[in-house]
Amino acid sequence: SLSEEQLARRIARLYVRQAELLEAEAAGDTDAYQGQLDALVRDVQLLAERPGASDAARFREVYSSILTEYEQFYDEPALSRGEVYSFREQAFASVDAVDGPLMEDVSLPPSTVQAYATVFPMDMNRSVESSLRFLQRSPGHVARLRSRADTYFPMVERILAEEGVPDELKYLAMVESALNPRAYSHAGAAGMWQFIPATGRAYGLRVSREMDDRLNPEKATRAAARHLRDLYERFGDWQLALAGYNCNPARIQRELNRAEARLGRQPTFWDIYDHIPRETHNYVPMFIATSIVLSNPEAHGFPATYEAGPQFAYDTIPVEGGTSLGTVAGILDVDVSVLRALNPSLRRSRVPDQRDPWMLRIPPRFYADHAEALDRLAPRSARGSALYAAQTVNFGTRAFRPIEASTGTRVAAARPPARPATPPRVATAEATPVRTVADDAVAEAESAPRISTHRVRRGENLTLIAQRYGVTVRQIMNENNLARTTIRPGQRLRINPEASRAGGAVNSGPRTITHRVRSGENLTVIARRYGVTVRQVMNWNNLRSTRIRSGQRLRIQTRRNVG
Repeated sequence: SLSEEQLARRIARLYVRQAELLEAEAAGDTDAYQGQLDALVRDVQLLAERPGASDAARFREVYSSILTEYEQFYDEPALSRGEVYSFREQAFASVDAVDGPLMEDVSLPPSTVQAYATVFPMDMNRSVESSLRFLQRSPGHVARLRSRADTYFPMVERILAEEGVPDELKYLAMVESALNPRAYSHAGAAGMWQFIPATGRAYGLRVSREMDDRLNPEKATRAAARHLRDLYERFGDWQLALAGYNCNPARIQRELNRAEARLGRQPTFWDIYDHIPRETHNYVPMFIATSIVLSNPEAHGFPATYEAGPQFAYDTIPVEGGTSLGTVAGILDVDVSVLRALNPSLRRSRVPDQRDPWMLRIPPRFYADHAEALDRLAPRSARGSALYAAQTVNFGTRAFRPIEASTGTRVAAARPPARPATPPRVATAEATPVRTVADDAVAEAESAPRISTHRVRRGENLTLIAQRYGVTVRQIMNENNLARTTIRPGQRLRINPEASRAGGAVNSGPRTITHRVRSGENLTVIARRYGVTVRQVMNWNNLRSTRIRSGQRLRIQTRRNVG
């Protein structure tokens, strides 16, 4: 491991290299910028794996900044980091600011906040109360969680019930990923339940170059429920099961053995609180606080109204291995991004090349309108098979179950029932159309410019690429902010065919358009796209700061036809 001095020097060097990167960008040297960026991302990820690096605030700052730079340049995620990670860092720092929990606080809490009667022991102490206060100071984060809970909790609740684990464990997905199915951490954990590859595989989650089941919300939820059951069966205590979920279970067991030898009795989570990693001892208090607040937000000062999330509903159809998402999107007349949103486990724009049919998710109610064409995508062996029949999946709406206050007596946790051999498939018909995840994806795709990404191949130049897409070299250069025509193999270029149909790269005069902010965009990226300055965008939209949010609409005056 690195000493504090060695780590500080490496972090300082990252800042120097980042400054050199920005100088290359300012000079318009795309080749130098790209080479430095790729090397910098590689090195910062390697340093992130060293013990203690992620605990350094300056490293987390430069780490996030460099990965954001990468995502903006390549227009693709470096790690698809969920916003929950920075939030968790702040929340855990808030917990660390108070003294550790005292045993009398746990057994007979002298607190103004009551204990809550659930299967999971909702102990109240200073650390939990600190986490509660932090959540109450984070209305934006709580609003986001409430919206995503509308989408995913109906599915999570059903699977947890089928697997026989406490319903309140659904709030763990909020702590892990903010209910983001695409969340990645710098430690290599992925998905709504943040499985590392090895643990995911142990519970049947496949991870390959073509797909990642950790990003499949349903499969990951069932795997998490079974993993948590196993941990509970090992420790006999749900708080310790959560600690084992966040930390290596062997480490938890070792600390329990030491505590039992020291105390002469069976220890609890709070007995080993000060002897486990910092994130883990803050993890359980944050889970308890999240469960209490999000089970009844209005009782904790949050407004009754919020932006409700769409339903998690879709049709599934069998397609042959290797089928392109573009082919399916063409039949449905939707953008490929709609299918990618519904199928987050796919790492490429096609389904895995396999012998068995792949069950692909498409927007609900779309199969009936395109059945004949879609049926032809299935292998002959699957046509007419009940096992691979197209179906509609709709988990409905979430159940609102505020966690009720108890008298302080813990509810005994019954042993979970035997897990079902084959999880039942959910198939329900919708009588009344409702807003779904697919509807949101369709709307966003339709409002977004129809822009393609072209990866430069060896021997290609801008003239050849422009001819292929029916645009001009100047349009490609404008779209990608290229100062010269030099490109390199592997470089990604944004192509906007609609610019050509609109009559060229430049209009005779400025026009006002509305831009919808996408995830990962900032004012600098948007200003470059339209050939204007950040200050102009701020003035046109009466912005007092450069902060913008995903989904926000901005007025832009531009001469460019960018679609």
